[in-house]
Amino acid sequence: MYINSLRHRSNLQCGVIHRNFRIQIRIITAVFFLAAFSRYALLYYQLFDIPLDDYDYFLIMNNIVRDTSFGIPSFALERSLATFFWKWYERQTPDAMVALFVIELSNVIPAILNSTGWLLGWWTFTFNVMFLLFTIIIGAVVSIFQLIELINCVRYF
Repeated sequence: MYINSLRHRSNLQCGVIHRNFRIQIRIITAVFFLAAFSRYALLYYQLFDIPLDDYDYFLIMNNIVRDTSFGIPSFALERSLATFFWKWYERQTPDAMVALFVIELSNVIPAILNSTGWLLGWWTFTFNVMFLLFTIIIGAVVSIFQLIELINCVRYF
């Protein structure tokens, strides 16, 4: 009973949260949970000196999940889209959902390409690291840009 009243009070105080924002929070939670799990799997491979096959699909999947966690600043990109095109975005039309899908693909596709490319020998480890650094830098730039916009918005209110 007490928990329900707290939940009701928090819903009244917070207002309605946009559907895409709720989906993004769930995706981020799932990605970080899977990334933590994949770290343990990769550590298991190293600790027990398990030989790496050329086509070890479990290892490929773990690397994809790990690389996806580096691209989480795509969340800031989605928030930037919601900030600049708020009239369109707040209507919660199907195209706003498509925008969320495209932004998530911009995170997942590079992770898949980078992990499989390196593990299957399509390119060198140096290229893999450069690709990851590029992903992190792009994410940092988008996050900083969103932070500056947020600071500017707060100044006017």
